Amino acid sequence: MLGLVLFTRLFDAAAYGRYSLAIVFVTVSATAAFGWLEQAVLRFESDSEPIVPTVLTVVLLVGVGIAVVGAIGAVWGTPRLGAFRPFYLAAVVAVVGTGSFRVCRAIFQARLESGRVTLYTATRALLKLGTGLAISVLLLESIAGWLWGAAIGSVVGVAAMVARLDAQVGEFDRDTFRKLARYGVPMIGWLFGLTLLTFVDRVLIELLAGTAAVGIYSSNYALVQTGLPLVLSPLVQAAHPAIMTEWSGDNHEAMRGLIAEYSRYFLLLGVGATVFAGVISRPLSALVLGRAFHPGYVIVPIIAPALFLWNFAMLGHKGLELAESTGTMTLGIAVAVLVNVAGNYLLIPPYGYVGAAVATLSSSTVYAGFAFVTSFRTVRWTVSKRAIAHVAVAGGVMAGIGWAGYLVDATPLVAPLLAGVVGFGAYAGVLVAFGEIEGDELRKAVGEIGGYDW
Repeated sequence: MLGLVLFTRLFDAAAYGRYSLAIVFVTVSATAAFGWLEQAVLRFESDSEPIVPTVLTVVLLVGVGIAVVGAIGAVWGTPRLGAFRPFYLAAVVAVVGTGSFRVCRAIFQARLESGRVTLYTATRALLKLGTGLAISVLLLESIAGWLWGAAIGSVVGVAAMVARLDAQVGEFDRDTFRKLARYGVPMIGWLFGLTLLTFVDRVLIELLAGTAAVGIYSSNYALVQTGLPLVLSPLVQAAHPAIMTEWSGDNHEAMRGLIAEYSRYFLLLGVGATVFAGVISRPLSALVLGRAFHPGYVIVPIIAPALFLWNFAMLGHKGLELAESTGTMTLGIAVAVLVNVAGNYLLIPPYGYVGAAVATLSSSTVYAGFAFVTSFRTVRWTVSKRAIAHVAVAGGVMAGIGWAGYLVDATPLVAPLLAGVVGFGAYAGVLVAFGEIEGDELRKAVGEIGGYDW
């Protein structure tokens, strides 16, 4: 968040737009190269069979392959990149660093070592900010330095995690690799679709509305994407190894109850956080971002529920993961991507980046619906109707208080912030009055959040 504050003041919207598109390249490439292995680690590291030496060896081999391809590309490709040329080498290092970091972090996530996940993620973020700021301002005088910061932070984080794992890099078990590949490789289609779903809007905004619009959209998107997943993602991440560990292959009813339990916690925490993000969108954008980026705050109340629905669907499709129905998952993400692309093409020309936000919300809604329908074939996704009703009332009260804050024109920043805080208190109060929140459950849910970083 601090980096967002600094860099939107040091550079204009067009420069930030180019940086955002470079991040698209890094994320897509890292997902294609390492995402399958990350998913396989999350699935199998909780088993008794040791897989870490083989995993680290594969990470090394993939990293070397990317470095070789990147070096070849540097010879003949960089002159063709134009304004994106300063990002190239940093992007290559960031692909290797980011992908490797995600795989190593997944090992600790699967082991439920939440403290170390938080430590390494925070260290990476601090290094990204510190080195990125130094390189951007003192050396390059370009926002490309922030990408170098991300690359260096990831590489240092990987080194620290590998040292902690104390596993011999170079050991390779073929049977372990086959098991990882059988599960992970079919996930590539789903992971690639997820990456497209996350970033295709930036590319289409660039084509249909220009680089400056990408910068405004991406910076405000980053506000909610940085804050909201701190509540939403950790609960999903905590649920994953717990569900995988309990799965015996035929205990569908037990899994149904466990998924329903996590879904209820997600509703109680997620709806309040989502409404809060929408309520404070204008003051948050004004306080954090440079003046040129302020108009983009209007996308936050649209993107926040999109992120909520997407993370909720990650719980809902756990039955597909248990059944290893990667083809069905890929079909669902493909439908969501098509909805997103079509929505962007239809809505960006008349509505700009606001149309892109609506397209994102539409595609998240489609995938959540897909997860619910297909769960009937595996482990049915059920959510307490009582909890849904109570959360809807509490969320409505909170949204009403937030709307009232925007009616106070005399204090356009303070009033919405105050309304957000008061509204969140009212949200919790309504749930307590309904008997929806109990002390032990609240401590358990907050503990899940405190243990993981998004």
